[in-house]
Amino acid sequence: VADTTQDQQAPGGDDNVAFVVTIPSCPEDLTNVNTSNSDPGDNFYDAAAVLKNSVCNCTSENPESGSNYSNTMYAVIHPDAIECLAPVSGDTTGMNTTTTGRRGRQLQQQGEEPSRDNYDRIAVLEELGYRVIIYNQPVSDGDAFTKIDNAKDLMSLYAYNLTNHPVSVMVNFGTVFTNPIDEIVVELTSNTTTKKAKFSRRKDGKVNPGIVFIKPDSDEFQKVLDIVKNTPYDETTGWNGTGVVGTNLESLLTFHFEQDAEAYEDSTEALTDNVVSIGSNTDCGDPWDCKFSEDWDSTTKQECTELNQVWYRQRKSFEGRWSKKEQVDTTQSSYHTDAFLGYCAENGEYQRASDFSEGKQYAFPASGETILLSDYNPQMNAATVPMTKA
Repeated sequence: VADTTQDQQAPGGDDNVAFVVTIPSCPEDLTNVNTSNSDPGDNFYDAAAVLKNSVCNCTSENPESGSNYSNTMYAVIHPDAIECLAPVSGDTTGMNTTTTGRRGRQLQQQGEEPSRDNYDRIAVLEELGYRVIIYNQPVSDGDAFTKIDNAKDLMSLYAYNLTNHPVSVMVNFGTVFTNPIDEIVVELTSNTTTKKAKFSRRKDGKVNPGIVFIKPDSDEFQKVLDIVKNTPYDETTGWNGTGVVGTNLESLLTFHFEQDAEAYEDSTEALTDNVVSIGSNTDCGDPWDCKFSEDWDSTTKQECTELNQVWYRQRKSFEGRWSKKEQVDTTQSSYHTDAFLGYCAENGEYQRASDFSEGKQYAFPASGETILLSDYNPQMNAATVPMTKA
């Protein structure tokens, strides 16, 4: 395969918005700690499908949406996260099998080997029509030392480099789009605006990495990396003494965006009409955790019920379009059905729609392909290399 300075077949155009989800590690990777990117583990297929389904429902792929913008779904994946352990098989007595991550960690801590094979996440993503970017972390662990808990989280910043799109959206697997985003895109791309980003805050006041709309700009990408490398950080006073404390992606973005409120607009209230992120309230966990506690106060119960309900409605939507013969019988569970719509079993376990070993096919046209970016480059001018599909 010959090297090239740019991907000649990259999608884009003035009416094509990029949606970017980052996959830095396999969930069983014991080094994948303090990450801002929650991994869905065994539920990877479902999570990727629900995210894509919600985007397609709210863009021109769905004529009923009325949107003038099409989409390109990007998955930025670290080389370490291409092949991960497949769902658990065999005796799981007494084991927490909710996700690969927890199951894998338990088995490794006990010195046991899980009874399962590897599966290729790129193949899963391509089947769903994602454009996969294999990409190393943009700064070395040494440059990020003491400032960023997990340097792989900085892979999310790759969204800035998608300059062939008018707008790029950082998302995670708990993000759900509920309405067209045309108005947001128009505001960011207007000739009269100086805005560079629109973002949403989590309940704790930090930027939510799962809802960030940006105008792609490679100079802005480098600017954020320079913060990591050159801006002083103190555990008490935070980034450059501003009081923004935290060594994770959300804290880094919070510090960066708060330096210029005109260019980086806090649009938390406005964005709730178009997009929902389960991560906006960390008490709720991920949708596939089926998490609900009677010890929560009434506000938390209501918020988590509403957030999960949005995700599970999209789960129902994508499964209804899927060619799977047997769907989950949602009438068999009474476990907080107002939140989980019957998809969480009576014992609180998530019921997957997918089964990797059976090769179920998703109904959306598969247009996925894979691009390999060169390894860590101090100048960050990584060339793109077309990669043959597996």
